[in-house]
Amino acid sequence: MRCVGVLGTHYHADHVGGMLGGNPVEGVAALLERIQVPVHVQHDEVPWVVRATGVGAEHFVAHDSGDLVTVGDVPCG
Repeated sequence: MRCVGVLGTHYHADHVGGMLGGNPVEGVAALLERIQVPVHVQHDEVPWVVRATGVGAEHFVAHDSGDLVTVGDVPCG
């Protein structure tokens, strides 16, 4: 299997990485050091995900409510 993208549901560290209770949690920052894949997040969550992870906004694909995301040839939404 090959990772072709990531879906970040929201900005909490247990979902995208960052600090949780003063402890570091690996997340999209560590993933992007290994492979370059799109990281899909809700449009309104982008600033919060950037703040939580330290990853620049240019690494995220922002989506609005009702958007359709595909996994390979399979539409999910």
